[in-house]
Amino acid sequence: PAPTTDRKFEANSFRGWAKPALATSMIFSGSIPHRLRRSGTGMGHGSSLAQSLMQSLQAKGFHAKLVSQAGSERLSIPEQLQGLFLLSPGHFDQQPVNWLQNSYKLLRRCAEPLQAGQGFVVTLTRNGGQFGLDGLTQLNQVYAGGTSALVKTIAHEWPGVFVRALDMGRDFSDDLEAANRCLEAAFWIGPLELGVLKERYYRLWLEGESFSAQTPEKILQRGDTVLVTGGARGVTAATLIALAKRYPVRFVIWGRTPLSAPEARETKDLLDASAIKRQLLFLHPELSHPKDLEKAYRHLLSQRELQASFAALRRYGAEVVYEVVDVGQDGELRLAVQSLRDRYPNIQGIIHGAGVIRDKLIVDQNEDELQEVLDTKLRILPYFETLMQNGTAWMVLFSSSTARLGRKGQG
Repeated sequence: PAPTTDRKFEANSFRGWAKPALATSMIFSGSIPHRLRRSGTGMGHGSSLAQSLMQSLQAKGFHAKLVSQAGSERLSIPEQLQGLFLLSPGHFDQQPVNWLQNSYKLLRRCAEPLQAGQGFVVTLTRNGGQFGLDGLTQLNQVYAGGTSALVKTIAHEWPGVFVRALDMGRDFSDDLEAANRCLEAAFWIGPLELGVLKERYYRLWLEGESFSAQTPEKILQRGDTVLVTGGARGVTAATLIALAKRYPVRFVIWGRTPLSAPEARETKDLLDASAIKRQLLFLHPELSHPKDLEKAYRHLLSQRELQASFAALRRYGAEVVYEVVDVGQDGELRLAVQSLRDRYPNIQGIIHGAGVIRDKLIVDQNEDELQEVLDTKLRILPYFETLMQNGTAWMVLFSSSTARLGRKGQG
């Protein structure tokens, strides 16, 4: 992040939405239920910052209302809703994954009036004003940081809706000062993401980096163990193979795909898709339905890819331990992590590549699809934190350009 002064951005004074005296906004708070007068909504922590923000909005002529997740599903969304402030809590009173899902559900419910009125969505985190790039102090801040990805997607999917992701610093004298500074920054023309401190702003940009010019640190020793999620296919496999070239250590790989018996000799030398499918149908007449045959064909390819990855790792001297674990299920995770620690006390690193793709527009995604996406990425993080507290030295989390830049249909 780079500091910049106020003069870098042009003040826009609420962008001229309706008349401030008639505008309706909401502050969504994450825990303590608050029912404050009239319309407008926001969701955050129910903290004094949220209340100060509501008071500042009302002082500027907005009809503002502070609500919590506890009552968000029963909340009546105003037809003339002009804006939504989404405040990430400093401390979660529920599972953080559930908080993110509830935030997403509220955005879906607010989509129609916000688009009709060309309103605004502003997310607010409290990760120090530099979006955590200067260091985080607790795992909760990692979850809270995910809200900025929501507004990046809204920027692509809801034309005319103004979006801004703010990260507040820790140098404010009180919450009222922070709230006023937040409102000052929320509606100025400038970058989508803005770090807000008492006397300065931070903006983010991407820079190219040449890894070939860097001297790599020695991160593993012979006999170390690396935990890997996401199986051994695609980009995860490519990462492991590159790592094994330098460090032939033990890789404990967790994936959801069970390993099958060795491939039948009738298909193992075939490469053409049509030839493979014909042979599969000959060997298994019950696959007469095209969907069943396609499923069997794709399973065969995934097994080949897994076995090819294992073979490549072993050629470089690495030990491969593959286990079927669904990292989105708490029950499986508890048992798997305990077994892992019992067998391999020297877990030196973690590579979290697990993820599922359920691409849809925000307004079209159902709760089960969203839950699966969030669970696969986030349920395991508290277990990683425990491993880090017990000696694991480093962790790599896989993301995508979508999280950084936003993209239509990939909320």
